[in-house]
Amino acid sequence: MGSSASKASIGASVESTGSKFTMLDYPLDQENLVKVISHLDNMDYPIIALWIVARPINWKEKSMIEHWSVIIQGQGCLLLIDFLEHNNKGAFRIVARSGTDAEFEEIFKWKPPQEQQQNDNEAIEGTKYRIVASVTPSPLIPSKKFYVDYIDDEEKKKIKKLYKQQKKVKNNSNDDLKENITNDDEIKCDKRVKDIGDFLSRWTELEAQNKKGGGGGSGDNDEQKDKDQASKP
Repeated sequence: MGSSASKASIGASVESTGSKFTMLDYPLDQENLVKVISHLDNMDYPIIALWIVARPINWKEKSMIEHWSVIIQGQGCLLLIDFLEHNNKGAFRIVARSGTDAEFEEIFKWKPPQEQQQNDNEAIEGTKYRIVASVTPSPLIPSKKFYVDYIDDEEKKKIKKLYKQQKKVKNNSNDDLKENITNDDEIKCDKRVKDIGDFLSRWTELEAQNKKGGGGGSGDNDEQKDKDQASKP
């Protein structure tokens, strides 16, 4: 099946400055948002798997603070989406690949910006993202076994347990185990890749409204809530 998710990147130049900021601490880059949503709107593919991945926020492996991104696999495409500060504006970065084995390995690795690279290995090899959470088809299915390298720690524990069960029933009847594996062939998701664009639009609009309605900021709101609570009988 062909894919419109050829090797492309929107906002590829967007890089984190290493400073902490929350959603829309900076004004939203509206032009960037329109481009990202337009790109996603052309991807009418079912969602096959999802991941939340993390890297050090300042590109140093010993950093205590992480920057999280989302990776989505659709039928014929593989996307990484995150939200960063760029030129004093909040902007989405979307990296799109077609989902070949080589590109799968590539998109699950992060590399520091060129000016922060310590050696050539960082530029060539990259470092694998930490997988915070994953929702994938079962790696126990022969055609899906490559997922075993792309699941979170909790899922790995479950898979190891099922592997042991498989070995125990290898020479016996294992219909129940096969049935359980077959049921996990596909994740239960009725959304498509294009729906992510609608979510981003609604999310940013809601955050902007919340910030606009915040007046003096969250601290003032909390103080007012405390006063209101104290005034109640």
